[in-house]
Amino acid sequence: MNSLLILLAISAATARPIDVAYLANEKDAAAIVEPLRAALSGSDPLVRTTAARVAGVRDEKMLVGDLRKAVEQETDATAAREELRSIALLGTDSDIDFARKTSEKWPPAIEDAVESMIARRADAFDIYFAKLHPGGVQDADDFFMKALWGRPDLTVAISSRLAGLRDPSAWRALLRVLHDSDVPLQPGIAAAVFNGPSEEMRNATVWYCVRVYAKNPDGLPEVVRAAFSDPKETPSDREAFGRELVRRMSGGDKKEDPRWLAWLDTKEADDLLAYNEPNVFALLTDHEFALRKNHCGLLPVECTMPAAKPMTLKGRVVSPKPVRQPEVNLPGELPAGLADAISSRCGDLWFGLANVTVDGAGRVLDLDLSHVQTRCVRELETILRLSYATNLSIASPRRTNDLIVSHGPRTTPCLDEDSPLAVPSAGLTRSGGKVVAPKVRRKVEPTYPVGLRGVGKASGNVFVIVEAVITKTGCIRSVRLMAQSPFAELNSSAVFAVSQWTFYPATLDGRPVDVLYNLTVHFTQ
Repeated sequence: MNSLLILLAISAATARPIDVAYLANEKDAAAIVEPLRAALSGSDPLVRTTAARVAGVRDEKMLVGDLRKAVEQETDATAAREELRSIALLGTDSDIDFARKTSEKWPPAIEDAVESMIARRADAFDIYFAKLHPGGVQDADDFFMKALWGRPDLTVAISSRLAGLRDPSAWRALLRVLHDSDVPLQPGIAAAVFNGPSEEMRNATVWYCVRVYAKNPDGLPEVVRAAFSDPKETPSDREAFGRELVRRMSGGDKKEDPRWLAWLDTKEADDLLAYNEPNVFALLTDHEFALRKNHCGLLPVECTMPAAKPMTLKGRVVSPKPVRQPEVNLPGELPAGLADAISSRCGDLWFGLANVTVDGAGRVLDLDLSHVQTRCVRELETILRLSYATNLSIASPRRTNDLIVSHGPRTTPCLDEDSPLAVPSAGLTRSGGKVVAPKVRRKVEPTYPVGLRGVGKASGNVFVIVEAVITKTGCIRSVRLMAQSPFAELNSSAVFAVSQWTFYPATLDGRPVDVLYNLTVHFTQ
């Protein structure tokens, strides 16, 4: 069905979800307004949901009134979530008030979706401080990561304002985002917080500095060193030990204290030292390290410490080399059932590199799939254009030339978003610490390219490392090549195979969660 026929079908209120979804690709922006308006008043909840998503990704501000009318009459939670998302992204100040107020009538997941969409707006922080901050947001890490995307220059003003508001929860979230983005906290602000009245904010800032500067102690700013030297009140054991580690980074001798040894054997220490950070562990005394390692071995969850000696392999080992990472993460989650409706039109695989440019809200502006192997170009384009991209860092550019798209044949892409009625999840996290790692349920073995068999350079042991988003249902949503071998065919084979693996999902406190997890593919001949 060509574009004109699709438009006519939708205007006659006979649309299917796939017909509405294809409007995301329509070049004539004005031509899709009436079909979307008709779809928003349709009887099928997935049609309404899809129309609301298309309105948002296509920036159709003139449909905000129709979206408000639709959600006022809505009976389906998934459709309401999407309608409110688009209102929050596209609307005016009063529309945002409407979206927030209306979300209170629905499950908490919908309020979270509205807040997350506000974070994608250019005026996100104006709204945050005027409307959201007094009560906080459900996921401050997500909000700050999205709101600061492409605008790391705002971190000084935002961190200064948050420090003045004395909001420990928001402050911790901002520090986590800065750490994950490798963007430093302004030293003068850090120094001011060290001697501030909030113990929680002092603790968060002390341990932020430990993690950031342990890898390069010489980079510790003088104003930070000076601020650590004279705390105005007796610190807690957690804060005192963090300050001691900073003192050691500044060249001080390693001194032990019975309080710190006792603290290293606590759950509080588990939470702070949950991940393998060799530079931090290097600051410990031998006694502290041995105590911590012994404690770690008794925990019922994965407690990562510097690894034991690596496994010995026979033959020559070809070490993988790090790969430059794409700046955006696509495709993203889609309302449940929509990916299936789109992919059911074409069951072919897709595999290759896409060129993508997105705007500040994560909406696809330009898309080149010429280097992707598939007969499902239209379906893949629709899925990508219906997705909101997520950033890996607040400093991430909004364009990538090496986005991996990989999906096996005759299967539905693993893109379904949780129902708003489901128990809220912990969001995307990394395996380790309190998160119990996923376990492989079904492994698709990579194909060893015939042309490389017997070739001297590819003989022995070749490793490829892939990072995957493994969902709480145990499937892989997206993959990134983290470390590649010198052989392009092996790298491609590894990525395509891993994208088809299934897992027993990772868990946090016994509940399945989405995780980022590194998988190593080992080729040998």
